[in-house]
Amino acid sequence: MSATKPRMFRGDKMKVQNMAFDENTFIVSDTHFGHQKILEKEPHRFDDLSSKKEVFKRLRKRWNNLIQDNDTLLHLGDLIGDKGKKYIKKLKGHKYLILGNHDIKEQNFSVIQQSDFCIIHGLCLLVPQKQEILEQMQFFLNNLPIEQQSLLSAVVADICGIRILFSHYPLFDRYPNDNRFIAIKEILEKLFEISQCAMNIHGHTHSHDTFDNRCVNACIDKTDFMPIRLKDLLSKEGF
Repeated sequence: MSATKPRMFRGDKMKVQNMAFDENTFIVSDTHFGHQKILEKEPHRFDDLSSKKEVFKRLRKRWNNLIQDNDTLLHLGDLIGDKGKKYIKKLKGHKYLILGNHDIKEQNFSVIQQSDFCIIHGLCLLVPQKQEILEQMQFFLNNLPIEQQSLLSAVVADICGIRILFSHYPLFDRYPNDNRFIAIKEILEKLFEISQCAMNIHGHTHSHDTFDNRCVNACIDKTDFMPIRLKDLLSKEGF
């Protein structure tokens, strides 16, 4: 299994070469563009709107009002649902995507591949100890079940003096309805430990926070339904 090298699509070699994240990078997660069922789970997303149809339009508008074409944005997964194609066509920014569980669904993945998002698949380590970390991780990566391999998507980077693991799934928490993700969470927790990370910035949980103070929820439900600069997210969390 080649899980240690990001797999990119649509000729994004320049993006890969220039991949770097800093305090001014915008972070966003769980936009679920065009995913109607998300509104059943998180009805607050349309509390102040006249129609459910306005949810994704408002999200796109807020995104493009905030993000400029030359801004860097890291999306932590669950970008779209089955009717999301029209919403992501003209989103601004240099956009990178950590894959979420909805993104790997065949129909959604096909749409994302055709978009201008740069997909991160595997472990993207933007730290000096990259090779050493990968060597220590290899045993665990080799034993990751085949059906879980498509879920492996994460970034480790040093930003503002903090070593951060960016992932879709939150670490150190276990929920009964998330049992199917235990193997991938264990891999990410091992990566967190070996890389000596101090923080996990994640998505997946929508409006619900985890109980571990090392984890920061970056879902739009927590960021006023728009991307947020990393420095502002850290400040909001007291860093």
